[in-house]
Amino acid sequence: MKKIMTYLAAAAGLLLAASCQPVSTEMDPDYPSDYDISYALGKVLEKDPVNVTGIDVCPYFDFFKTFRFTIHVRGGKMSSFTIENGDVPFYPFNCVEGEEIECRFDGESSPNVLRIKETDEVIAIFDRGECYLPFQLDCEQLNYEYRFREIAE
Repeated sequence: MKKIMTYLAAAAGLLLAASCQPVSTEMDPDYPSDYDISYALGKVLEKDPVNVTGIDVCPYFDFFKTFRFTIHVRGGKMSSFTIENGDVPFYPFNCVEGEEIECRFDGESSPNVLRIKETDEVIAIFDRGECYLPFQLDCEQLNYEYRFREIAE
């Protein structure tokens, strides 16, 4: 019985070793190195001391439908972004609307963030497959968070 178990274990080990292939870190040559990722607002969360997870206010204001955030990928890396505020009556960013602004992806921070180049200013946070941006308006008791969803153009 021990002999049969030894043969089965050896055979399983050989099959496992034969099925393993080295992992390639090279990017697929057919995948484009220059492209844009466009986002719209999926949610606009309003957070306060009572509602710490936030209330989605996006469905109550039509102007949020006009907001666009685009990340420009050049040479396989996030290199710049543009923000089109549309009809949203406030602008919570410290950059010029519509202008292409150079950025860098910080994959060493946790969660990963997109920063304005040569600054520490965070423009987007990537965590658990989501892209979002917290911001503050005039009221200190209320915090907001843009939750983005990718859109196909």
